[in-house]
Amino acid sequence: MRDSLLFVDFEASSLASESYPVELGWANGGASGFVLIRPEPDWTDWSASAAELHGLPRERLLAEGKSAREVAELLLRLAAGRQLVSDAPDRETQWMGRLLVLTNHLPHQWPTIIDLVDTCWDETARLLSAAPPPGVSVGQERLHCLWAGRRARRQRTGPRHRAEPDAQGMLLGYQATAQAVTETLERWAGLDSHGQ
Repeated sequence: MRDSLLFVDFEASSLASESYPVELGWANGGASGFVLIRPEPDWTDWSASAAELHGLPRERLLAEGKSAREVAELLLRLAAGRQLVSDAPDRETQWMGRLLVLTNHLPHQWPTIIDLVDTCWDETARLLSAAPPPGVSVGQERLHCLWAGRRARRQRTGPRHRAEPDAQGMLLGYQATAQAVTETLERWAGLDSHGQ
């Protein structure tokens, strides 16, 4: 697994354009964590159905959350030297922007978030760099690896719609994809050695 990847997830006040993040979760090969975010005074959007999904009442955020600026600075420290990955990069970028606008960093200095599916697809591109044994379909092998990642992500533990378990699930999916690619390439190498 590439340590340069950081899987991130936000829970939010709603899906509206004026929504804001209420929780940040992250995971990489070495650690995971989460932090609740105290809404800024002018962050007034709130959806009862979103709160029901993630289980974070606004009162808890106000009492236990860290300031949005603190969370923004934490995110920047976590992101330093890493590529952020998410299963919903457009939404996550929107909510990340609500935080990072509170810092002294200009938008062109903000980290970018890339798509989990694209990241897993790129991992399977390693299959294309190796010559498959005769009769082996690279396309089928690639799909096998992607499905391995999808299955692992579905088996993750922890509550759904909470940021840390969701980030951990993305990490598990990526790791399973990478492991399946490695096993496939090793199998190919074994088939080649037997064929010679």
